[in-house]
Amino acid sequence: LLRQGGGRPIQATPKAMACMDDMVDSLVGEARYSILEVVATPSSNPPGGLFCEYVVVKMECATPDAEVMYTMDDSAEPARDGPASVRYAEPIKIDEVGWTPIRVKAYRNGMWASEEYTVRYGVEAQAMAWGLGDNGRLGTGEERTHPRPGRVVLQDNRVAAAFGGPSTTALIDGEGAVLTCGVGLH
Repeated sequence: LLRQGGGRPIQATPKAMACMDDMVDSLVGEARYSILEVVATPSSNPPGGLFCEYVVVKMECATPDAEVMYTMDDSAEPARDGPASVRYAEPIKIDEVGWTPIRVKAYRNGMWASEEYTVRYGVEAQAMAWGLGDNGRLGTGEERTHPRPGRVVLQDNRVAAAFGGPSTTALIDGEGAVLTCGVGLH
């Protein structure tokens, strides 16, 4: 009989023998099989995409007591004993500018490992600019004056400090480079 036991193997022991008229019956042969269940494929929330400044990722697995392992490196498979693998215990905050891949797999004793789940999160830097915007100099993509802050997208720079005046905004990135947007007369 096959039976299922919440993460325990399904056991089967079939028996067989051959019979034919005018021949001696064969011996009874038997074999024992264990069929393992598969851990549910993990998922993430949010399910990936592009985010401003940071994103907090939660991992989930529908299999009770499953151990969720992940890597944030495209070259390393998430394994229970892998050097680049991390056991998921709390939400992951991603705030590095650019795209971050996460490879996820779930494990449970007495079961086959889940299928691998791969997701990518993009984080873009965000800065605000205001002032005279003629000729698109504010970095917002528009040529009008902005008395209130408008969003400037800086995908390759992470802003460490910002300074603003009536016609110019100065931004300092994490490496000390100064970026300016505004009228540009001074």
